[in-house]
Amino acid sequence: MGRRIRIWILVVSLIAGIAVVGSLALKENTSSTQEDVLGSVDINYKHIPYITSVPMKSLYVGELFRYFVEVSDLDTDMEDVTIYLTESPRWMYIERNAIRGIPLESGTYKFVVTVSDGENSSSQVNYVLVETYE
Repeated sequence: MGRRIRIWILVVSLIAGIAVVGSLALKENTSSTQEDVLGSVDINYKHIPYITSVPMKSLYVGELFRYFVEVSDLDTDMEDVTIYLTESPRWMYIERNAIRGIPLESGTYKFVVTVSDGENSSSQVNYVLVETYE
């Protein structure tokens, strides 16, 4: 029971994080300046592609995992946006904008989806819980 509560808290935290990133990308004032070690960097959030979809959070061993990635980029045609997995379990793969796979073992798996328009990119960190039938 404690494991399910921890997972639920993780899921809620991830959704809240996605909402914060989305609200930053949609701010009225879309430019800001960030200080780094080498000086200042101008960031224009209008030019960054970002993921607007949320994947399934749990499934059973042997069940097909399917996640259709939806992207928004205000200044780039969607044909020019690339979607790729930067981190994933072995059983997971991507075809165009669909991430798929069939897990053969239970566990919690991390996968990171990155979108790029060739100039800017952003990533979405996800976790999926794979359970066995009881």
